[in-house]
Amino acid sequence: MSRNRRFALAIAFAALTGVPTAAAAGAAPSSTTNAASQSANEICGYWEDRFGRSFYTHCGATDVAIRTIYQNGTTSDGCVAPGRTFLDGRQKATYAYYIYPC
Repeated sequence: MSRNRRFALAIAFAALTGVPTAAAAGAAPSSTTNAASQSANEICGYWEDRFGRSFYTHCGATDVAIRTIYQNGTTSDGCVAPGRTFLDGRQKATYAYYIYPC
């Protein structure tokens, strides 16, 4: 099973069971990730900062599509580049997960 497929399954499992994303996905940055852009303790996947702002950090080396779920129940899909992406815009994001490579 490919690493991306395992990651996607871990994220789906986390979404269904309520297990924190970083723990389910292993939170280990990919070896192909630019070391300068990733700190050793950065969380991969969905997370919120201490102010409640939502982010998605992609730790891989290529762009991926993520599905973002908002407070009002709507969803949106979009491609993100490696690194940190801010998710809150017009609506408050409540979760996001990997769906496929872009």
